[in-house]
Amino acid sequence: MDQQIREALSLCEPINAASSLLHVVNRRPDVETISWVAELYELLALDNPSRADALTQSLILRDSSDAPTITENDYKGNLRRESFRAVLHSFLYEILSTAISGPSSDLLAIAPENLFLVGSVISAAATKQGLFSSVEQIGALARGIQSPDSEYEYSDPEVSLLGACLQLLIAGSVFCNAGHLGRNKEQLLPSIE
Repeated sequence: MDQQIREALSLCEPINAASSLLHVVNRRPDVETISWVAELYELLALDNPSRADALTQSLILRDSSDAPTITENDYKGNLRRESFRAVLHSFLYEILSTAISGPSSDLLAIAPENLFLVGSVISAAATKQGLFSSVEQIGALARGIQSPDSEYEYSDPEVSLLGACLQLLIAGSVFCNAGHLGRNKEQLLPSIE
């Protein structure tokens, strides 16, 4: 399963990758498969951050009428069905919220290997494509722009700011148009200066 999903996500054209991924998911429409999709999405984006947007576009199949209903057992063992989109969103939420939770002291280098910065890129790409939106993203932006009334602690202000700038560069219009920035919108430029 891992190799089939990896091969699908590795296709250069997002439309071909989405089609191939849909074929893999339709063969095994369960939570484990979607978990693999989300994990490999993150791993491939970490391997090559410049492909984050193309990888994200590959996941757009969540809106396809051919996307299967995902089956899983709940905590009591009862069979439960959910949409592909709902299951994917829950896995992306877990992965991306962790990725943008803030730079840790061992990841302070500003380099392509910085998990926080790559997390900021894939988080923003997912928002831009309509796959993901969360309060954690707004928290990362507030930490990064260091708005005066923010309650966040800043472990590394420069890396946090760079993460916020990456998210705004990639998906700033989505954040602003959807009203996600709220009162922070007015503080963006003064805070960045």
